[in-house]
Amino acid sequence: MAISYIWALIITVVVEVPVVWLLLRRQGWPRVLPAALVANGLTHPALHFLLPRVLSPHPLARFVIVGELSVFVVEAAILLAWVRPRPWPLAIAASAAANASSFAMGLLVLPAPG
Repeated sequence: MAISYIWALIITVVVEVPVVWLLLRRQGWPRVLPAALVANGLTHPALHFLLPRVLSPHPLARFVIVGELSVFVVEAAILLAWVRPRPWPLAIAASAAANASSFAMGLLVLPAPG
């Protein structure tokens, strides 16, 4: 496994889990923490290893849009099903905020692809 993937995974978890916790903390950490970790554990490797086998990484913009939107939808669904926040749009907001935050952090600290 490449060092760059491990760094990307660490950045994702370190950034996304606190964001999800911040928005869904009223549901309690025993529900929020495992849901956030499982969501990342499923979507991160799928984005990095499965998506490139299904969709060409060129053009990069299309690849990033499809990948990030897919991750957002899957993680929102996991949070909705597992955490069941009230009001339910909080799960969607948590997924969007977490993914936008980790994507932005990745742009700042990881080398550009290609």
